[in-house]
Amino acid sequence: MFSVPPNSAPGGHPLAIESSQGRSAVLRFTVDSDKPNATPRLDQVTLANATFEKDGNVRVNLYVQGANLDVGAKVLIDGAETDSSAHKAINNNLFGANPATLGYPIRHYLSHIVSEISRPCGTTVSVKLTNEAGESSNEIRYALPTDAKTISSAGDGIPDEAKRNGYDNGHGRIDLKALGADPYRKIIFVQVDMMPRATKPIPKIGGSPGTFDAVKQMFANAPIINPYGANGIDLVIDDSGTVPDWRYLDFVDQDDPRTGTGSFWKMKNDRLDPKRVGLYHYAVWGRERLDNASGYSDVDFNGTKVGEAFMITLGDAPTAYQTVQSQAETFAHELGHDLGQKHGGTNHSRHKPNYWSLMSYTWQLRTSIDDDSRSKYPTCTQIYYATPGAVETNGKLPKVRKARLDYSEGMGPSLVGNNKSLIEKSGVCGQPIDWNRNGKIDTAPVNAQVDDDDGMGAQVADFANWSNLGFSGPKLGGSHSP
Repeated sequence: MFSVPPNSAPGGHPLAIESSQGRSAVLRFTVDSDKPNATPRLDQVTLANATFEKDGNVRVNLYVQGANLDVGAKVLIDGAETDSSAHKAINNNLFGANPATLGYPIRHYLSHIVSEISRPCGTTVSVKLTNEAGESSNEIRYALPTDAKTISSAGDGIPDEAKRNGYDNGHGRIDLKALGADPYRKIIFVQVDMMPRATKPIPKIGGSPGTFDAVKQMFANAPIINPYGANGIDLVIDDSGTVPDWRYLDFVDQDDPRTGTGSFWKMKNDRLDPKRVGLYHYAVWGRERLDNASGYSDVDFNGTKVGEAFMITLGDAPTAYQTVQSQAETFAHELGHDLGQKHGGTNHSRHKPNYWSLMSYTWQLRTSIDDDSRSKYPTCTQIYYATPGAVETNGKLPKVRKARLDYSEGMGPSLVGNNKSLIEKSGVCGQPIDWNRNGKIDTAPVNAQVDDDDGMGAQVADFANWSNLGFSGPKLGGSHSP
C-alpha cells in the first residue's frame, strides 16, 4: 500500500517499488481527480495483541482504524508519536456521488498496527492520528484491559476467553467457537422466535438470499477492519423457536385478551434459555402492534444507551412490504436501536435526506412505500440503489431495483433550511432535488424545510452508525426491567 501524495496532479504518473533487492519495472499509475478534502477520522481502537506482565502492566499492540487515514500517517499515543505500520484497507464506493457535494467523502478505510506499548492494567490512553499532510484526527480514549479473563480484543464486550473456551453465566456453557466466534472479530447473537400465523421471513431460494441472509451479509460488509481474517461483523441468528400467536404484540408485562395483545416479556421469560442471558438479543417476529409500527426496541436512550430486546411486527403488513429488502431493513433497523442507533443519528428526526441509513424512515421500507411518499422524502438515490445515476422520477422506482442494505458511514453534507444555502441542482450528492417543491429545479439557492421534525433554522447532519455501535445491550439491558 502507498498514499498518493497530496500535491499529485490528475493524470498518469510513473510508479515503481524499491527494496534492498533493487527497483521493480515502472508502471503507469493514474490519479483520476484532485484529492477530495477530507481529514482523517479515527473510528475505533481495538487490540491486535495483549500480554499481561508480572509487574501489573499489560503490553499491547493497539489496532487503530478509520476513514481517510494515510499509509504514512503518524499515530500518537498520549501525545507521543509511536511507531506503527499500515495493515489493511477497504476501498469505498461513492456510486457516482460527486465528492464536492458531500460533507465527508470517504475514499477508503485503513488500519494501523501500533508497536508495543506497556502500561499499568486498566490505564486509559489517548489515541490520535496525523495524516501525511498534517491533518489531525479526532481523539479516542481507550481503556486497556484489566485482566486476561475480561479482555475483549474485538471490542464487542464478549471476553476472548469466552470465545475460545465457551460462555458460561452459571446456567450452562455455550460453545461460542462452534458458533463462529473469533476473539478479533465482533459478533452479535440474536434469538428470533416466530408467531405461527405471522407472515414469515423470506427464506433463501436457490441463489437468492433470504431475509436473514441479507442482514448477515450487511454486517459482514461493515466497514470494520479486523487484524486477522475477514473484515466486518459476524451476526448469528437462531430463528428456530416459536411463541404463542396473538394479533398484537407489545412491551407489556401481562397478556391482554381484551385487545388481543400478547406480552413480549412473558414470551421472553418463557422462551429465552437462561444460559443465553447476557449474550443474546431476544426478538419476536410478530403480526401487528396497536400503533401500526413495523417494530419496536427496548433501547434505553436515557440510561444504558442500548437495548437487548426487539420485535418485528410486519407479519400482517400488505404484500408490498413482504420483500427481502423491506423485511431485512426492518430487522436491521430494530436491531440497530438495540445497538444504540437513533432515527436521525444524533437525534430522533425521522426523514433526514442526508442521513443515508436504514435507521432513517427515508431509507427503511423505501422500495415498499408509494411514489408520493418517495417524492416527499428525498435522499441520495444513487447511493441507496447502489447505482450511479439511479433516479426516482416523480417518486417512481428506477429500473434498477437493487437497493443497499446499510447503516450510515457519515458522508452526507450538513444542511440548513433558512439561510439560502440549499442548492437544488446539486441536492445532497450531485443529484437535483426540488427542495421547495415548486415543481422545478431553481438556479438560485432556496429556503425550505429540510426535515419535518427539525425547525427551519436547525442544522440537519449525517451520522456514522458503523463506528458508533454499542454492543453491551444483552449485558446492560434496555428500558424494561422485568
